[in-house]
Amino acid sequence: RDLHDNMGAYTSALMANVDKLKTIQGEHTELNKIQSNAEQILNSLRETIWVLNNKEATVSDFSDGFKTYCFNVLKNFEEISFESDEEIENNCVLSASSAIHLNKLLQEIVQNIIKHSQSRLIYYQIICNQHLIISIRDNGIGFDPNKKYTGNGLENMEWRAAEAGASLKIESDKKSGTKITIQKQ
Repeated sequence: RDLHDNMGAYTSALMANVDKLKTIQGEHTELNKIQSNAEQILNSLRETIWVLNNKEATVSDFSDGFKTYCFNVLKNFEEISFESDEEIENNCVLSASSAIHLNKLLQEIVQNIIKHSQSRLIYYQIICNQHLIISIRDNGIGFDPNKKYTGNGLENMEWRAAEAGASLKIESDKKSGTKITIQKQ
C-alpha cells in the first residue's frame, strides 16, 4: 500500500507535470522520453506490487517480465539491440523475495551495460532444468571486476544474488565484453 500510495502518487504527478509542459512547449522528444520513463516507473511499481501480492512467480512469468522491462528500457537506446534465449524444461516457482531480488539484480546489470559498456548488444539467456541459470552478456568494452569502483553497483549485485539464494559470477574482457551468470539451486 505504501509503495502504491507514495511512489505511485509521485510518479503520476510527474507524468501530469510532463503533460503540462507538453501543452506549454509543444511535443518535444525529451519530454516524451521523460513521460515514457515515468510510465515505466509506474509499470515497474505495479509489477513489484503484483509479485508481493502473489507470493511467488513461475520462471517463465519472471522471464517474460524481465524481457518486457528490457524492451521498454531499450526503446530509449536504439543503438543497443536485445536478444534472448529460453530453455525452460522445468517451470519452477520462485518465491516473491527471490523473484524481486533476481529481477532487481538483472535490471542493475542492464543499467550498467547501458551506462558503462558501450555495447551494441545485450544477450539474455535463461535455463531452468535441475537448476536455474541466468546469464547476460554484452559485446562492450569490458571492465576489471576485481578493481574497487566508487559506486555500489557490484556490491549491490552480490548482495541481491545472496538474498535470492544464488551465486554470481562475473567474467569480463576488454576485447569481448562482459558476461554475468547467476545460478540458483
